[in-house]
Amino acid sequence: MCEYTLGFVKPHAYKHRREIRKMIERAGLSIAVEKDPYEFTKERSGVHYEEHMGKPFYSQIIDSVTNGYCALWIIGGEGAILRLSELSGETNPKDAAEGTIRRRFGESMTRNAFHRADSRRSVKREIYLHFDPEEIPENVKKVINAY
Repeated sequence: MCEYTLGFVKPHAYKHRREIRKMIERAGLSIAVEKDPYEFTKERSGVHYEEHMGKPFYSQIIDSVTNGYCALWIIGGEGAILRLSELSGETNPKDAAEGTIRRRFGESMTRNAFHRADSRRSVKREIYLHFDPEEIPENVKKVINAY
């Protein structure tokens, strides 16, 4: 079944966005909608990462995603959520498998190069946080709204 998920290249890895995009496409996934360049505001990043509010690394995450341009993508394909998770790798680049985005381009836990939504609930919430409904094609919205 075709799924959609959200992923974005973080500012410190933005210069590698084309290479990361090629990795995603080689994995059989496609970019359905993109915002590139995309700039996170402090307010929007706070909402995006609200589940980490109060944790010791929260301010580092906010600072890292608001420190330049991101490439923001709605990514589609069979089993896209799980496949993108596997391609992204572990949160800590040191623990990520060889050939994953975070292993290749990540620097640390908070500067790990790439974010991906981890569940259907997160996909829906994050997509509608960053994209206006009119920016999303109807066929993509139909799948996302079913989550």
